[in-house]
Amino acid sequence: MIFFSKSFVREVKKLSKKNRGLKKDVITLANQIESQKVEGDRIPGFSNDVVLKVRLQNAENKKGKSSGYIIIYCVQKKEDYYFLSIYSKNELSTLTAKDIQKYIKSMTQ
Repeated sequence: MIFFSKSFVREVKKLSKKNRGLKKDVITLANQIESQKVEGDRIPGFSNDVVLKVRLQNAENKKGKSSGYIIIYCVQKKEDYYFLSIYSKNELSTLTAKDIQKYIKSMTQ
């Protein structure tokens, strides 16, 4: 099952002002992750949680990977996918482990 954190929804809303097709792209990717057609790269440093990142191409801007988005998500119980954060690769290069941990804590409270 897919869960979207409040902060994730807020970030998508903000980013979709520049890219109107983002919401559709996120839903498509979420369905692919849930059906295990797409799997992200594991982010090291989280002993209790499986945290992954996946690249999402900006469908409206065909400039390659550098113009896309990064989605951070957490997997629990092998079937539950918690979408924690999304950011544009043009605006932010990476999230720190501390930032990601805050997102995880906010999902579990």
